[in-house]
Amino acid sequence: METHPKIGRMLVGAESYADAEAALRLVTILATGRSVDLGGLLVLDAALEGAPRWPGQRIVTETGMMLLAPSQDQMRSLIESEARAFRGRLNEIAHACALGCSFEAKTGDLMRSIAQAVDAWDVLLLGHRTLHRRVGPVVYLDASPDYASDARSVAALLADALKTSAIALDARTGAADPKNRVFSRIDRLNASAVVIDAGKKPVLTLQELSLLLERARCPVVVLRVSKLETRPKQSEHPPPTAGGDVG
Repeated sequence: METHPKIGRMLVGAESYADAEAALRLVTILATGRSVDLGGLLVLDAALEGAPRWPGQRIVTETGMMLLAPSQDQMRSLIESEARAFRGRLNEIAHACALGCSFEAKTGDLMRSIAQAVDAWDVLLLGHRTLHRRVGPVVYLDASPDYASDARSVAALLADALKTSAIALDARTGAADPKNRVFSRIDRLNASAVVIDAGKKPVLTLQELSLLLERARCPVVVLRVSKLETRPKQSEHPPPTAGGDVG
């Protein structure tokens, strides 16, 4: 029987408005016909804001261009501009379909900020700017890819709206396609979005989620996001002592 995931509270997390924009397009699809609470979380890299600068210092952009590093005043203006654009688009969507809307902008680490927020939300949409010229498939990670599931339902909904296909990757523990191979396949699919259900454990930790976002290079939709393991796993071995010996 087809399932209907709870998506009443959706949080969009991103490190820039360019990243958020792609996820916000998915929000409009998921929110259509529903009453939802929306949240936006913009987390810019703290290193950019606090990094020391000197005259003529240059930075390398993601495209490989050399640019003069922004001053602290310019960085503050950039943060304000990014936040204004993100908040404005979120408010536009909320005006049409949302019961409530909240927004926060800060500097720091995105995944650490997500860890502090996930308990309050049903669905997390991690933004990633669109890098593909053509519309690729919507990929869903599923422990039972041959049967109806929440991840499959959401992937099908997104794929239909984006006029593309939905394809499954087998994420069963111990299956012939373990996580590293799943990540490798996603890397080659040019996906438009990736959907996972954290309640089914295809991805266990925020560290794995971060790697998934990096490999997929597209927005990642996480259902039942509160089921993610947000605390780092403890090492099986104690760290070395100051003298270098292991107790």
